[in-house]
Amino acid sequence: SMIGKSAFRLNHISEALSDAIYETLDSNDCGVDVVVGIALSGLPLASIVATDMAADLAVYTPSKQMLNMESKKARGNLSSNFSDVKDKECIIIDDVVTSGLTLEETVAYLDERGAKINAIAVLIDKKGTDEIVGLPLVSLLKVMRVN
Repeated sequence: SMIGKSAFRLNHISEALSDAIYETLDSNDCGVDVVVGIALSGLPLASIVATDMAADLAVYTPSKQMLNMESKKARGNLSSNFSDVKDKECIIIDDVVTSGLTLEETVAYLDERGAKINAIAVLIDKKGTDEIVGLPLVSLLKVMRVN
């Protein structure tokens, strides 16, 4: 995309997303220790947002990108090469929300590991919602259906 291939554009878009996240966190009197980026397309945004927010970075790879060859079942995974989320205030970052299933899976996985999730942020919201599983959803763009 025109955003993804330009580090300059990606940086500015991420800064705008950070600003919107700060607004939501401030209004809910929350903070952030760890930014959790959803692989693959959420990672560049999450990395820059983590820098903007002086937070650690964690990486979640959703089940749709994982396949256990022995059981033939997909299971999401939090990379051990990045920050831990246990007892940390977290925000989740992805590029797009369509059905919300990936974000719901991520929330469930992080909850199981003791994270306190304060918000979810995406560049584009195709679902047209303000929350996912009761958590505030921050988006820069909402795609609305016009009939």
